[in-house]
Amino acid sequence: MTANAAVPLLVLFYDDRYNETRDRLTMPVYRSLDRENIPFLVGSPEGTISTGRPGDGPANRKLLHYRPGHKIRWLLQVLPTVRAELVLLLDTDVLWLCSAAEVIEKRVKMPAQRELAAARAVILFGEKGMWPPYQEFRGVQLRYNETAGYPPATAREPFRFVNAGAALGRPRDVLAMLECMQARYEGFPDACPAGHGPDGELRYYSPNRSYVPPPLMVPSRLTKYHGMRLRGSNWGWEQGCFHMYYLEHVHAELTAACPPVVLDRAARWLVHLAGVDGTSLALSRADAEHGRRGGRPRALLRETGERPCALHANGPSKASLKPLAEWWNGSGGAIRKFWPSAGRGPVLLKLRERARRV
Repeated sequence: MTANAAVPLLVLFYDDRYNETRDRLTMPVYRSLDRENIPFLVGSPEGTISTGRPGDGPANRKLLHYRPGHKIRWLLQVLPTVRAELVLLLDTDVLWLCSAAEVIEKRVKMPAQRELAAARAVILFGEKGMWPPYQEFRGVQLRYNETAGYPPATAREPFRFVNAGAALGRPRDVLAMLECMQARYEGFPDACPAGHGPDGELRYYSPNRSYVPPPLMVPSRLTKYHGMRLRGSNWGWEQGCFHMYYLEHVHAELTAACPPVVLDRAARWLVHLAGVDGTSLALSRADAEHGRRGGRPRALLRETGERPCALHANGPSKASLKPLAEWWNGSGGAIRKFWPSAGRGPVLLKLRERARRV
């Protein structure tokens, strides 16, 4: 797929490990997108020479040297050339479940979207946990504060915090959001704000220490993230830019040139599975018209009542991607795997095929 194809929806990935010849027929995200005839484009790795078919990663995997800024730089280059009506930025540890028409319909029907002028809004997708764990906003430590900083979670909208792995919007609006970050945050995309200092100035994660905790991030004790112990790693610090942008939007601190953002807190389009109890996800393969077995795989998130189009196996839920892919592929019977639950240790996830409509 080329960036200048006029299509309703184009999915954009940046994956320096991607090899089309090897991965397109095997990786769940590419197979599930192909089944729904949704075009996608994969960014080429920086500083390497691709070989083989377009999109193929380098033959020598030692040449790969991914850093968080690589993805954003590629997006800044490719988005001006995209002619699709909408773009969806995704990570690759995803299973896709719906049509492009459903994605567009959900966007049109989203209540908050109708209130925004000229449909400029970029939709971001919430997750239950806060990452990086020591992110601040004007002196408020976001992860441990249930009322300040981010709007409080509710029973039907439990996905409170921005995850930078996905975004949905018109190409020019997603580009404008990234360009606004570039103008506001020094060193972007190789550095992102970690919070505000006592003088109100932004403090940053160090651009050259993306896998070593800078002073702001060094914890005084071991902490946990969705039940997993942290030892001071600041992996994924680029998400700090998205936290800062969203909260500046909430507090009306952005300029008019910066597009507004809407945070999907109910997992209408995509659910980030980290922190989601496996028992709250009902999976089925029902025929859309007749309710028979063998139809399109769909998921119902019981706690919000939504049927997301994508399941993102992020963080500690990554091990769930394989059994989910087996279910999607039509494996019979019950597939039992361990799924990290929200604070109670592992729970047994049963993926059963059901002959009912989702």
